Amino acid sequence: MNTPRHSAFLGMPRPAVRGVLWSVFAVLAFSAAFAETPPAVGVQPSVAADTPPSTPPPLTARDVKARLAEITPTFPAPYAQAVLPVGVEPGAVRLLGVDLAQAGPVAASKRPRLEGGRPLTLTAYWVPSTRIVGRIPFSLRFWLENFMVSRGEDLAVGPGPGQPPWEPGVVQRQEYSVNLSNVSSMLTGNARLSLQLTPKSGAGQTGLVLQEMPVFLAPQVGRGRIRAELWEPLLAGPAKTLSVSFRLCNEARVRVPVRVEPGRAATTLLVASAYAYGSLPQDTPVMEVTVEGREGARVVVLRSGVDTARTDYDFFPPGAQDHAKAAIIDSQDADYLDSGGAPFQRHRYLARLALDPPVAEPRSVSFRLLADVVVDVHEAALLFGGADAP
Repeated sequence: MNTPRHSAFLGMPRPAVRGVLWSVFAVLAFSAAFAETPPAVGVQPSVAADTPPSTPPPLTARDVKARLAEITPTFPAPYAQAVLPVGVEPGAVRLLGVDLAQAGPVAASKRPRLEGGRPLTLTAYWVPSTRIVGRIPFSLRFWLENFMVSRGEDLAVGPGPGQPPWEPGVVQRQEYSVNLSNVSSMLTGNARLSLQLTPKSGAGQTGLVLQEMPVFLAPQVGRGRIRAELWEPLLAGPAKTLSVSFRLCNEARVRVPVRVEPGRAATTLLVASAYAYGSLPQDTPVMEVTVEGREGARVVVLRSGVDTARTDYDFFPPGAQDHAKAAIIDSQDADYLDSGGAPFQRHRYLARLALDPPVAEPRSVSFRLLADVVVDVHEAALLFGGADAP
C-alpha cells in the first residue's frame, strides 16, 4: 500500500506543509498590500525618541476574505501578458477582470444577459505595472463572430486630473458607463465583449486584448418606424398596431405583450421588415412569428423573396440576388453608392400573413430569427375579423 511521504517539518505531510506556508504567505502579502501608507518624507509625526514604531494588528481570516472580495472581479480576465507574442509589449496595466451592473449587479454566468434598453455600468479592476500619472487609452467593443458588425466606445484607464498617481501593484477599480442603446441598435443576441489597449500609431498594429467574454444582448424595442400615411391605410377595419421596431441577430427573440378588447379574434398579421448581412434563396424561412391568444397560439413564417427581402437589394446589379423583391412599403435613400457607383434606395417590405384559424383575444406576439442573417422589424399589427372567435 502506498503511504504519503512526510517531511521533517513538524512531522506533517509535505502537501500540508505547503498549504501552511501558502496560508502564511497570503496573510502576510495581503496585510502588506492593505496596510496604511506611511506619511510622506518631511511630514513625519513628532513622537518621542524612545517610542517604538506601531505595528498594525494582523488580519483575521474574515478580514482577508473581505479584502479579497474587494479586489476580485465577477468576470475574471485571463493573464494575457503571460502569453504575449514575440515583440508585443505587455503595457503599463494588467486587467484582472470586470463587474457588470444594470439596475443591480449582473450575476456570474458563462454568457451573461444584458438588456439592450438599459444603461450598463462596467467596473474594471486594474493593476499597474509601473507608476501611472495620466490616462492610457483603450477600447470597449461589442461584436458578432459571424458578421462584420461591431459597436463600442473609446475609453481610458488611469487617474484623472487632480487625482493621485496609481502605484505599481495596487488594485484600482474604475467605473465606465456604456450606452447599450447605441450598441443594441446595431447588434443583438449572442455576441462578444472585448477590452483592448489602443495600439500605438503605425500601420498594421493591433492593441493587446485584455479580456474577451461572451454575452447575450437582448434587443431594445423601440417605436414603429413606418410613417403613418403609409401604415394606416393598411388597417382596414378593427386593428391593433403594435408600434414596435427592433433588430434580431444570433438567436435573439422579442416578445411583445398585447391587450385587446374581449371577444376580438385576430385574423391577419402585418409585419414590415427587411434583412441584411447575407442573402437567402427564394422561399427560405427567415423569421418565425407566434401569436398567442386565450385558447392557444398560431405560428407563421416570413420567407425570403415572399414576405421580406434584403434591404439593400438594389445595391447589386439586376439578377445578382437569388430571391425576388417582396412587396415594398417604404424606401429611403442610402447614404452610400451602389456597386456601380450610383445612388440607390434601401427598402422595407410588407408581409400580410393569415392566421388560420383566427387567434381569440391575442395576448402576445413573439418574433424569433430562423436564418443566419440580421433582421430589422420596423412595425407590426394585428387585424381583427368578427367580434367572436370561431
